[in-house]
Amino acid sequence: MYGWIQDGIEALVIEHFGKHAWHQIKEEAGTSISDGAFQRHTYYEDALTYKLVEAACKVLQLEAADVLKTFGGFFVTFVSDAGYDGLMAAQGNCLFDFLHNMNSMHYHLQGSLPSLVPPEFAVEAGGDKRTLILHYWSMRPGLAPLVEGVVQQVAKDYFHLTLNFDDYEMEEIEVDNVTRHYARFVIRSEGVLNLEPGQSFAMQSQDAEFS
Repeated sequence: MYGWIQDGIEALVIEHFGKHAWHQIKEEAGTSISDGAFQRHTYYEDALTYKLVEAACKVLQLEAADVLKTFGGFFVTFVSDAGYDGLMAAQGNCLFDFLHNMNSMHYHLQGSLPSLVPPEFAVEAGGDKRTLILHYWSMRPGLAPLVEGVVQQVAKDYFHLTLNFDDYEMEEIEVDNVTRHYARFVIRSEGVLNLEPGQSFAMQSQDAEFS
């Protein structure tokens, strides 16, 4: 994963738990990188990110799902404050459109982050005007709670919506002879969503190299 992720984890921990907690997490994860040294446009092995999350769970005494969900929400603000607010705001005038455009946004980012291995999404309307169904595919396991946190924060910041997710599970599936990790999110809004029942978009095929 690109250093945006590790830099964001560091920022989250320091902001909410302090530098001492961050130093403990780095020690537990077995990394000696200096504070503030993660380079956002440098690609780091996924193993480092997973080690940081595992270490954060141990040091902060939190469940992995809670750490990932919190980070997902924090990351939306983190990237917006770093100059990407305009890009985020341009993804649609309603939550449905934003979720539909997430694939295109990731393709755009691959121009400056060529090794990016993004997830894929497809969104459809639920059975009423307060429900969406979001399909999520990733090459990486266990990150569905991060997506939940991202979507909830986007809904709050850009569309003034409060969302609740039904319980969900991740499963391994085969897509084009490649194993991916899939989750189906049923998302319920406390406010009416701007969509037509039955509206849906299929998953777009992706030309990025998954490595």
